[in-house]
Order: sequence, then C-alpha cells, then structure tokens
Amino acid sequence: MIDTASNPRVGVVVTTRNRERLLRDCLTSILAQVVRPHSVLISDDASSDNTQQVVQDFQRSFNVRGMDLWYIRHKKCVGQEVNRRSAMRQCRYPVVGFLDDDDMWEPEFLRDASSALEAQSGASLVATGLTIIDSHGKVDADATVRSDLASGRAALQPGLLDSWLPSHLAGPQFLLGNVLVRRSALEDVDFLPVKCDPICDFALFCSLACRGHRAWWLPDRLFRYRVHSSGRASDRGIDIPHARAEWCYAFAKTLTDRGARRLLMQTSAAARRAVILMYAQRRDIIRSTSEFATLLSQHGVAEVDWRQCAAAILMLAGLRRQLL
Repeated sequence: MIDTASNPRVGVVVTTRNRERLLRDCLTSILAQVVRPHSVLISDDASSDNTQQVVQDFQRSFNVRGMDLWYIRHKKCVGQEVNRRSAMRQCRYPVVGFLDDDDMWEPEFLRDASSALEAQSGASLVATGLTIIDSHGKVDADATVRSDLASGRAALQPGLLDSWLPSHLAGPQFLLGNVLVRRSALEDVDFLPVKCDPICDFALFCSLACRGHRAWWLPDRLFRYRVHSSGRASDRGIDIPHARAEWCYAFAKTLTDRGARRLLMQTSAAARRAVILMYAQRRDIIRSTSEFATLLSQHGVAEVDWRQCAAAILMLAGLRRQLL
C-alpha cells in the first residue's frame, strides 16, 4: 500500500526558465499533494531572474514535509528539449512525474495517479484529465471543454488504452504534466526523442506508443494547464503543425514496425497539408479545402510533396521565401 504521507517510489521533475512568479504556484501545488513525492528536481535553464532565490525560499518547507528539493542550473540556455532530457536522466526514482513551471497539480494528483499505476502492472503510464486555467490561474471552463473535444480526451474510456497511438496522433491527448510514467519506460525510449523541441510531449508519447507501452486513462481533472501568451507556442512564432509534420516524418523513417511507420507517415502528410492550407488561407489565396485541392491539381503538384505544394501556393502570392 502507498503511504498516506509520501511515496518513496516517486520523483518529480520541474523544468523552468525566467518564471519566478509562476514557479511559486507550481511548487506550492506540489507541497499541497495529499501523497507527496520523495524528491523534487528543479532544472533551471539559465534563468536571469530570481528563480534560484525562489527555490531557496521553498527549501525548508519541502524538507519539513520529508521531501528532498534539488536545484540544478545550466550556465547557459540549452533549450527545452535538452533541459528536460538531462533532468529526466537525473531523476532515478521508479516512477517519474513532470510539471512545467507554469502549471499546477490538484492535491490528489500524485495519490490517485500513483495508486492507479501501482495497481496496473501492465501500464507504463497513467494520464489524468485536465483543466485549462488562464494567466491568473482562473479556470476557463469553455476552453477546457474545447480542449477535450479537440484532443479526443472527451471520447476516451476510463481504463487501459492498448492501441493509443492513432488517437494520440489525432489529438494529442497527453501532456507531460498530466502523466506519471515508469522510469523503465523512459529508459526504453532513451528518455526523450532527439530534435523534438518544441513538441517534447507529443514526441515522447509517440515514442512510447510505438514501443508498445500501454497507458491507463484516469478522467478526473487533476492537472491544471495554464494558457498564457509566454507559454503558447503560436505567440512565440512557433508553428506546431509544421513541427509535428517534420518530426513524424523523420521519426517514422527510424521505425521497423510497418503499422506504426504508416500511421506516422499519414500523420505527417496530414499535418503538412494543414500547414500549407493555413499559410494559403492567411494570405487569402484560397478560402476552402476544395479550392486548395483544385489549386494543387491545376499546378500539377502531388500533395504528398509538401514543399512543392507550399512553393506553388507561395509563388502565387509572391511570398516564396517566407516558408521555404
């Protein structure tokens, strides 16, 4: 049975960079856990604010509650992917939880997720439902519902998910913050795929699914995902569909499983078409998917060659250099 105060098998990784105010909320949510982790590792990607002082302020509170609080700071900015991978490697507990500096857990997260993982020996990870909050921490009920529908979480049935790769590719449904995962599973995929920034969550779970690791779905909303301008990739000029398309295509070529390879190739092609369509619509070149198909046909371009598709569209707008 799991101890009602702490779970010696669980370690938590928190990655951060220049978010001292939000980090306080994040660490407070860990302190409030009904079942606490044995250790928390904070990996700081060369913050230039008072992040280190914030960690020091929390040190005694964590120690009093029987938790080790470790702080590692990179001397220079290494990026999200490297920061996360290095922290994962250093967290050597059998079960690992992840929490970004701008997100929070409900008090029952570790208790319920770790209990489910302990009870389900056939599952490599447990994922929970989530709630969307705004920059001030206020719950956005409408955004939460939209997120569940768009990702496919709303259609998931509680319990063991055997073949969850197709649904994850369509979603994705899991984020690092709403899962607990066995370290052995992380080791099986070398912790984090290479060249997966800024889609580390998406890439990690694709890798785990392709390796046959099963997930347990717990629909309770035990994770609070903050949506704010500095956290959204689109607001930082990052094209997520484009990144997923590129990563899926590169990763698929490394797979020997034909089924998984085909699924990733299909996902890559669909994402690429979405990217091209998005750029075209932004430039008012086309207004519908049917116009898009007609445009490609008129120019004799095979839609599987996304660079040629993009070139054809951008050539019409005189904007070729903006994408290629």
